[in-house]
Amino acid sequence: MSMHLCTDLTAAAWITQDPQPWNKLTALGPTGLPAYARLLFLPDPTHPGQSENQAPERQDGLCESDLLRTALSHLSAHTSTPEECYFLLWDGWDLHPRPTASPTGFPTGSATGHEQHRHAAARRGPARPSGDPEHPAPPAGAQPGVHPHAPGPRSGAALVSLPERAYYLFRGTIDDLGQWGPDLPATPSGWAPDPAFVWPADHAWCITRDVDPHYATIAASTCAITALLRERRLEVVPTDPDQPQPYYL
Repeated sequence: MSMHLCTDLTAAAWITQDPQPWNKLTALGPTGLPAYARLLFLPDPTHPGQSENQAPERQDGLCESDLLRTALSHLSAHTSTPEECYFLLWDGWDLHPRPTASPTGFPTGSATGHEQHRHAAARRGPARPSGDPEHPAPPAGAQPGVHPHAPGPRSGAALVSLPERAYYLFRGTIDDLGQWGPDLPATPSGWAPDPAFVWPADHAWCITRDVDPHYATIAASTCAITALLRERRLEVVPTDPDQPQPYYL
């Protein structure tokens, strides 16, 4: 199966109407769930001011998509709607195919954490501590909502919008990660962008993965987070969303 692009954006209202500052929402996910944890793609920095280039690469060969897929396999037991899930795809990915490289400019195939962060930062501008509640406020007049005519996977496709992020909304099953379907332009073989948000229709949990942090945040029931903490293939650490989070420069 594969996802399909949504024209009705109602399912994303709980994201756009969340009262948090945009940078906290995009790094730590929506409010109101019982427990939060961070799924690490790179180890947390060991000292202030550390660069991502100084972080060790994973030794198990798993890419970010593999880790997200493993987390989703656990979370599937903690929702009543595994066949109805929603995925937000950041509109900042360059989705036009190139002859010899992937859409982000790194070689085709699964991208490492270092590579994904480096190329996303090049498009976005200087890195920012997305999980830091002291981050400056968005520009005056920036409001959550919808951009109805932005260019994207399909001409005229509506965008779910936060003050400094915009996304395409897709619907699929919990097993459809990476299967964006015919609405997404063809990409080089072996690579597809990961979603920025994933949640089931019953809002039992949410995975949030912004382009700045070195982790994804999982908001879920205490039982679901406990199961993830026991998964040896994942490095998952409990987190308090009301506290500043570690970040690389």
